[in-house]
Amino acid sequence: MKNYYDILKVSGDASPSEIKKSFRELARLYHPDTRANQEVESADVAFKEINEAYEVLSDCQLREKYDAERSQYLFEKELEQFRTAKMEQVHQEQAKAVDVLEELDKLKSLWHNIRGSKIKLAAFGIGLFLLLTFAFLLIGYIWQVFSEIHQAIAEASILTRAIGSILFIFGSLMAFLYFYTRD
Repeated sequence: MKNYYDILKVSGDASPSEIKKSFRELARLYHPDTRANQEVESADVAFKEINEAYEVLSDCQLREKYDAERSQYLFEKELEQFRTAKMEQVHQEQAKAVDVLEELDKLKSLWHNIRGSKIKLAAFGIGLFLLLTFAFLLIGYIWQVFSEIHQAIAEASILTRAIGSILFIFGSLMAFLYFYTRD
């Protein structure tokens, strides 16, 4: 639907005198006789639209009828835009719901795979438990062996010092006896 108010460049509540004044200015501007040859076609189309708009808006009855039809058209257009927006929103929500259902199907499939392999999972868990237990026992045994080796080394060190001291005393005594009995 053409917007005659926009064509005449007036507001929707323009007075008849404002409509007439705007019509005269635009008619003078777009009249085909006042345009150059290359602009005649476009000026002719614009002039016809200006005349059509003025005929409707200058007559009170035609203007009332036009305003009622325009209001109905704008309402229907707005209603259609609202419907389109709501339908788009519904489609987006449906797409989200489909995505959620697909994710649920994936989870269901994963659950069946896990449930089907519970025995494998239990066997793996028991095997892992036994392996870790053996590893800790082995580490404890190795620790005990190293502790005993360390203790033996420490005891050997004490024994070595004691033997060294005894040998020193024995050597000193032998030297004393040798020098004392030599005479």
